[in-house]
Amino acid sequence: MATLATLRNDVLILLNEIGTVTTNVIGALPTSTGGTDIVSTETTIDQFINEAAAEMARTCVYIPTTVTISGHTGSVVSLSSSSIWWPMSVTAGTTLLQHTSDLRLRAWQPNFETFSGTLTLPNGGTTTTPYYWYRRQPQTVGIFPTVASSTNIVVYGAGLPPTITAVADAVFAQDDILRNTLPVYAAYKLAMKNLDDPSLSARIQVWQQWWFDSTQSLWNQLDSSLKMEGSPYQIPPTAPPTAK
Repeated sequence: MATLATLRNDVLILLNEIGTVTTNVIGALPTSTGGTDIVSTETTIDQFINEAAAEMARTCVYIPTTVTISGHTGSVVSLSSSSIWWPMSVTAGTTLLQHTSDLRLRAWQPNFETFSGTLTLPNGGTTTTPYYWYRRQPQTVGIFPTVASSTNIVVYGAGLPPTITAVADAVFAQDDILRNTLPVYAAYKLAMKNLDDPSLSARIQVWQQWWFDSTQSLWNQLDSSLKMEGSPYQIPPTAPPTAK
């Protein structure tokens, strides 16, 4: 199983470390007084493991997610309390809104962000209720015209996985895939904190390429509809920066 303890242990195996984290030398840097501080604790390792999980969700593993915002009014919908990082559809009440861009709206209705009243549609019809949605900022979508009365908004899109903890295993992909990717990312990030160790420096390039090859393979397996222009995985994974 891809439990946090298992993933953490896999990281230590890659680093050739044995035992509890507090006795490992990875990331133990000397202090100004000649002592040593263990700067890579279990918290650090867990942070990098979860960072890797989020990076996989953003680059090569699709996690469909839905969030409902109850009783919403206004033209801006915040997704900051949800795990959606790339909205793909928005429904206001029972109406599925049409997707557009703020560029098109600005060319058509320059004051679209504050507009209220009757909107003339391209087909000649009119409406005073929400008709379009657009990606406004990270974790924010805009609705046009504005939602004047309390309405339930449902947003569907690509989401991030839940935080991996001691009581919440990683389940957003098969165990073998997770154990073959998450520890590798954490290992090379930890190694980059201790570049003075030549044995670690030499392995960073290997781990970076391993991570890139794994994410590229997963990206290749995604449905083509998720890699079209304007889709969450339009851009393939890029190789991490090499150590200087």
